[in-house]
Amino acid sequence: MKGIVVFFCFFCLFSIANRHSAFNDPGTFFHTEVGNRIIRTSQFPVTDEFTCSRAGSPWIAQQWLGECIMSVLYRIGGWDSQFSAAVILLSYIFAMMAISLLNSGVHVLLVLLIMCLALGATTHHFLIRPHLFTIFFTFIAAKIFLHSEKMHSLSYLFALIPVCMLWANLHGGVLSCFLSMLFLIILWRVFSIAGFKSPVSSNKDLTKGVLCLAACVAVCFLNPYGLELFKTWTNIMTNPAVGEKIIEHLPAYKLWWGWLSIAAGVLYLLAVVAVPLNKMRVIYLLPVVWFLLAIGRIRHAPIFATYAVVVLPHFYSDIAWVKWLGTKGFLTFKMNESPAKMKLSTVVPVIFFCICLILQYSGYEMPLAGRNWASPSGKIWPVEIISEMGKFSSKHADKKGVAVFNEMNFGGFLIHQVPGFKVFIDDRCELHGDILNDFDEAKTNHLLIKKWDEKYSFFYALTVPKSGYDNFFAGSSSWKKVAGCVAGNFYEKIY
Repeated sequence: MKGIVVFFCFFCLFSIANRHSAFNDPGTFFHTEVGNRIIRTSQFPVTDEFTCSRAGSPWIAQQWLGECIMSVLYRIGGWDSQFSAAVILLSYIFAMMAISLLNSGVHVLLVLLIMCLALGATTHHFLIRPHLFTIFFTFIAAKIFLHSEKMHSLSYLFALIPVCMLWANLHGGVLSCFLSMLFLIILWRVFSIAGFKSPVSSNKDLTKGVLCLAACVAVCFLNPYGLELFKTWTNIMTNPAVGEKIIEHLPAYKLWWGWLSIAAGVLYLLAVVAVPLNKMRVIYLLPVVWFLLAIGRIRHAPIFATYAVVVLPHFYSDIAWVKWLGTKGFLTFKMNESPAKMKLSTVVPVIFFCICLILQYSGYEMPLAGRNWASPSGKIWPVEIISEMGKFSSKHADKKGVAVFNEMNFGGFLIHQVPGFKVFIDDRCELHGDILNDFDEAKTNHLLIKKWDEKYSFFYALTVPKSGYDNFFAGSSSWKKVAGCVAGNFYEKIY
């Protein structure tokens, strides 16, 4: 029963705190629309059909399965069903991590502190998009790695083969699993040579581990696009402009919320170095790898936080300074010798999710679980002028799509909300990576906007009020503002 209470505490927290912010990523709109088209046409896209600048260029729906799931949820209960799915998934993950800490004897106040640090390192990714599956599967992978280390057997790693096959079709974060497996297998062998107990105690075990890793990689080719999926992932991760211009790919130290991840990482490092050498395990070092990667790219912070919180209960009682503080009378650092063992069956969130879907499909309005609770924020998205933009779009019904200049974050929004428009740019880094630097420069260098206008013949423009792009259209005699709201200004070209 206590485990269920923990789950619903997280559910209420996430449902109230994120009811609007969970939609702050343009991918929510874009991925939903891609899923809609895949289901409607029963075809997997291989070229771009959403933009005027890249029309016909090679492009694949690399997150096709996650996009189809988002589409189905949207058809059942709109944004509310997508929101419930995301919140229940996250609540289950964090509840399981908190329960593990409590069951290991960690004081409840320290559990709250640890969970706050974990949330600080991950909440910037609590957005409705396939990336959430990476947090979930990282949690599953961490459990499998732990069990393999505990039982000194690589056999458990083979459970990751079907996991990776599903993961690859949902999100490219499966690459993190490959890197984690490679790190563990190599270091397990090193530890074994150094005299520690390890799942890789011989070269035969090493070969077994490499074969398991190879199998995990191989099953990822079981997707609609084959090798193209890996090429797309590589394109995104190796493009230097992506690491410089896209927020979620920036170094942690360049973002104020990134310092929350750094603080959590430093505390984890202090914990690991205080573990006696004879009790050190390779799995304890895995979060350190992802912490270092997160410093260079904030996108990795949720992976670090997930591994760290899953692993921490297994060595918390061995941390030297925790023991010392406990002996000095700090009650919060004393281990609970007889903690109440809590459990949370996966049946509970599944049943609750089904109830939410029924309520939302029937149109029943209620807080947290019903219709009209969660929605995109009008402060971020120009939802107030969707109908007006649609009217302008209908003027060009004879065209396959009318060219619109837009700020990057509005790309996915327009693709879903006003499908008659062909946007200039969206946040698909694999498609627009070559112009990210120029697009950023265009905030102040308006000659670039004029150049693109001459090339693509924009009919309309959607900008953020008072942005550098907006200044161009507001001050141009060739454009007039025809609609506006807090989140956006919509311009029409004067002919």
